[in-house]
Amino acid sequence: MQKEKEKKTILFSLFGDIERYTKESMGTMCKLAAQFDKFIVGDKTRREQFRLVLRINSNGGSMETAIALYSYFRNLPIGLTTVGYGFVESAAVYVFLAGKERICMPETRFFIHGGGVSLKAPASELNTAARKLVAQQRLLENIIADNVGIPLSTIKKWMLNGKSFYAEEALEYGFVTAIGTNPICEDDSDYTYLAERW
Repeated sequence: MQKEKEKKTILFSLFGDIERYTKESMGTMCKLAAQFDKFIVGDKTRREQFRLVLRINSNGGSMETAIALYSYFRNLPIGLTTVGYGFVESAAVYVFLAGKERICMPETRFFIHGGGVSLKAPASELNTAARKLVAQQRLLENIIADNVGIPLSTIKKWMLNGKSFYAEEALEYGFVTAIGTNPICEDDSDYTYLAERW
């Protein structure tokens, strides 16, 4: 098996909103999964030759999609490095946490907050919506707690009031494993681009 430093890099980007799947749009989840199911998941040789690097600059979007992406990336049969540029906020934080190695630029800003819902439904459905929101909130809290060195009680307070922080604090809290200026590789010829942007 190839050593990690000898592997070529599959570099791809998540810039902009994290979209839900709709009839009009494939959504972020479908686009990413389609790329990897075809290129990596079914090919053991490729898994041994490549490593994945996901660049993220996003103010967030669909929490449901972010949770699905977190689960998908965590269970890929290949290591993932996430790299934060600019903004890693809201739903994007959970995609970022899917990385086994998590790097950010010195200027990167993170922001976490509690969930919310915009409901266009009869009042009779409010209880169901509230239960789903509480369950989602607990799941988001546990994803953070499982990946950083912060007590769950502190995470709950942060999510209730909203918490913004930059690279140095992110490293202190355990959201990132390193702060870097050139975290991918020095030789651009090592890059294999799957997608620059959607």
